[in-house]
Amino acid sequence: MSSLLPGYGFTAKISGNRHGAVYFATQKSLDRQVAIKLLNPESLDAFESKASLAAGLKHPNLISIFDSGTVGGMPYLVMEFVPGKSLARSTRGAAVEFDQAMLLMAGICNGLAHAHEKGISHGHFCPSCVLLNQKAEPKIGNFGLAYSTQEDAADDITTACAAPEVLADPSAGSPQSDVYSAAAVFYELITGRRHRADARAPSELGVCRPEIDAVWKQATDPDPAKRMADVGALHASLKKAAEAGKSKLAALPKAQGREPSPAGSEATPLPSGKVGFDWKLLRNLVIIVGLLFGIHLTWQLLGKVRAARERENQEIIAKHEAAKKERALAEAAIQKVRDQRLVPQDRPEQQFEAPKETESAMESLERLRSSLASGTRTEMPAGSISRGESDYLFVSKPMSWADAAWFAEGHGGHLSVPANEADTAWLFDAVAKGKAAWIGVSSAGENTWVSVTGSIWEGGAASSGSGQSLSLGNAGTVAADGVGSQLPFIIQWHRDGSNPGKLESQLAATAKSMSQPAPLFPPGTVAFGERHYLHVPRPLSWDLARGLAESAGGHLLVVSNEEEADNLRKLTSRLDKDSHIWLGGSLEGNLWQWSTGEPWVFAQWADDASASDGNSALSIRPGGGWDGLDREEEASGFIIEWSKDPKTEATPTPDPGVETAALLARAKEVVDAAAAKRDEAIAANSKKLTWDLDSFLRNLNKSGQAEWAPHVERIKQCVRDNRLIVEDMRSDEIAYSTETLKLANYHVEKQAEIDKQFTASATTIRDAYVSKLAEIAAKAKSAGQTRLEEEITGSIREAGDLDAWLESLGGN
Repeated sequence: MSSLLPGYGFTAKISGNRHGAVYFATQKSLDRQVAIKLLNPESLDAFESKASLAAGLKHPNLISIFDSGTVGGMPYLVMEFVPGKSLARSTRGAAVEFDQAMLLMAGICNGLAHAHEKGISHGHFCPSCVLLNQKAEPKIGNFGLAYSTQEDAADDITTACAAPEVLADPSAGSPQSDVYSAAAVFYELITGRRHRADARAPSELGVCRPEIDAVWKQATDPDPAKRMADVGALHASLKKAAEAGKSKLAALPKAQGREPSPAGSEATPLPSGKVGFDWKLLRNLVIIVGLLFGIHLTWQLLGKVRAARERENQEIIAKHEAAKKERALAEAAIQKVRDQRLVPQDRPEQQFEAPKETESAMESLERLRSSLASGTRTEMPAGSISRGESDYLFVSKPMSWADAAWFAEGHGGHLSVPANEADTAWLFDAVAKGKAAWIGVSSAGENTWVSVTGSIWEGGAASSGSGQSLSLGNAGTVAADGVGSQLPFIIQWHRDGSNPGKLESQLAATAKSMSQPAPLFPPGTVAFGERHYLHVPRPLSWDLARGLAESAGGHLLVVSNEEEADNLRKLTSRLDKDSHIWLGGSLEGNLWQWSTGEPWVFAQWADDASASDGNSALSIRPGGGWDGLDREEEASGFIIEWSKDPKTEATPTPDPGVETAALLARAKEVVDAAAAKRDEAIAANSKKLTWDLDSFLRNLNKSGQAEWAPHVERIKQCVRDNRLIVEDMRSDEIAYSTETLKLANYHVEKQAEIDKQFTASATTIRDAYVSKLAEIAAKAKSAGQTRLEEEITGSIREAGDLDAWLESLGGN
């Protein structure tokens, strides 16, 4: 791929289907993460013009398109990379809370409305076209890529949400068709059911008030002219209906009925005649009393609800006002610092410190996470200290060194790297305030300290400890702490927005050094002999993790012998027991294979492992054994291995499926030979009976021949396909003489004996076949090939019925 688009560094394949594939890549000129979609040109209409139109869309709820074109005969799009899942995968067909659905619809309708303003309709909008970012905000993609109706016919998600006119003609997309699709998506969000033309109203499913039904029904009217004019009107109608539903719920009508008579009033006279007890009146009185009591309780409950809502509203208003004041104070403090930076100062550092009553450092970090990760440095977290060209922040929450490094990168920085002892002393005194804290230096498995910025660290020697990673010590010294240590840490941000401590940069440096006699491995790497391992606590799918490992000149950890299994246990012994860590194995067909091609000789599955699920890759649950996990899910992290173990030269894991197929073919061959021998003997037996009957007739006189010839002919007719049909030979229409009866019985018994011999031979062949299968199944079990073992065990069970087994071989 890099040869086709040299301006981009391709890392891994994110997804793929019949329309094309999406890759994760880095735009080298801007050091920007992007997603590149390669499309099947046969399934697109006027790609270039529509892609250029879509590239003009700029909105927070739309996926930006940076570039487009054609390469190698394939159209491509360079898009904003959105770290997250699609709306379809996030909900997995389950309903979401109504208020959450309304929030999602606000973003969806805003994004679609912006596109409509630019003259672009989506046309095939569905949950798969929406990605949710880390804040669960919707971002819509696939504008202008209208696939053919025939291709979408197999896609239930797309067709369920497509307007009727678009299904009939994919080029008929309009704002009204997007209204239909958006309403269909909203229906799926609140009901958890696929939208259909004959779908039940949402209120009938108990998910909303009836006011929503009318909006949904109008928006999905088969006639586009009867729908709302645009998605803005749809969203306004949904909000109005939702508010109307809440108003009705909060204002129940008063109970209707007769007021009780005042005390002392004249009672209504009874009718004349016989007076009896009125049971109907009593029943009605009981019902009325019950209703009045229920209304009384409901009224009290509603009063409490109104009071609680009023308190919540007042609290929200108060928090909003407080937040406004805090923002104003923070902005004033930041502006003050900016003004001070414009004036030359003698002091080398300046501390950003928000008022005590505003945000904590962690709250500030969380609020600024997205902007910091994007390289924006206009506002730094509360408590940050500026020195030189960097800003620093002490994070008091204890973490392991690896988790702290990942936390820092997730917030756009890296663990601080002091250049010398003076820097170390300043960090300890000014930033950490005399507390121990991780810095961005760790060993790389060769008694060498390496910084997260990708170079050998020469800032000083550790004064104490024999651990793997460095932390601040007293008076400009550092200490080496163990893997299991939990310490606070210091984040460093470069004011120009760059981040030389990113994992991708470290891995690229390692890959570049692999040709050297002593490669420079990333900090945190552990060495066991000739093998080097790095645990990366980054949640990724298996394919993305594998791509990152290979981009570093390594691979996901492979366990091909007991020594490597022991290394793995040591590496994961201190990790979270509830986590999943990706390894370099995957289920290909029915066979678990290592990605390096090394033989798969054993496994250490957990007792409840999912070792035979179709789209699985291998993970380890620390302390709990191996497990199969859907390769598209995100594990807690992964382990990269660099080793000199033979890869392509190694004998790949032999496929027992090939062995079982060859075994079955050999069994069929032997059975066919036995069947041919049986058929030959059966044919000879029936032919001998015919000769014996003819000889019988020849030895009779003319009158005897006249009498017995018809019966002999009927006996001959009982032979079909060279086989005696015993049931036909017992017909009342056939008379037997003593001689012909003797001949018939002999040849019937002879045929039965031939069949018996074949059955015995087939049984012997079947038993030998099953015995070999059992051996292969035992080997598969020993190697941990669970899915293959299940398949072979099923074949053994099927072979238990000899007739059915012979039938499966071809009807012998």
